[in-house]
Amino acid sequence: MMDTPASRSAPLSTAARTALRGLPFSGRTLMAAGFAIVAAVGGAVWIAAPKAAETTDAAYVQADSSIVAPKVRGLIAEVLVAHNQEVRRGDPLVRIDPEEYAAREAAARADVLTAKAGIESAKAAHRPEVDAA
Repeated sequence: MMDTPASRSAPLSTAARTALRGLPFSGRTLMAAGFAIVAAVGGAVWIAAPKAAETTDAAYVQADSSIVAPKVRGLIAEVLVAHNQEVRRGDPLVRIDPEEYAAREAAARADVLTAKAGIESAKAAHRPEVDAA
């Protein structure tokens, strides 16, 4: 093999040679160990870092979904079905707290009675008076 300037390594400074003489291994070994430590720390950081998105191995879960809308407004008092329980159309899913519904119903009944009283007073005000002659 020919000894060319490109194949020769740069000579170490006196301070570097003195520092390496006290070590039981060569400079190449020190560089390889340093690279291994950097690679191990980088790999640990990459593994421990949170992933940006969930991934699967081409898994697919088939599910049927339906839109559920209540006929009345209110807070849920009780859930009547279990998680992943099969349900059919018309099955009750939740029980709605009747307090808000009852208050609205009472207010509506009071409005109806007020309207009926208004009608009766309007009729009484516009009745032609019959002369008893």
